[in-house]
Amino acid sequence: MINFNKIWVEFECPNCGYSDEVQLIDVKTEKTVFCHNCKISILLKDSDASVHIGIDKMNNSLKKLNDLFKNFGK
Repeated sequence: MINFNKIWVEFECPNCGYSDEVQLIDVKTEKTVFCHNCKISILLKDSDASVHIGIDKMNNSLKKLNDLFKNFGK
């Protein structure tokens, strides 16, 4: 099964606009990352829990699809 926590997503530094990537687990756990360009620390926020909820929904949908295929043809 796909581990959505390990998916890389792009973000821009709020200070200088430098583009970088983090894994969804980093956003989910609200990790502090550092801009490789301007060197500021950036606290990743999931204030409305959209990443957490989204990962759970995707995992549940894949599980249901997997279960459907297992039962298909029985």
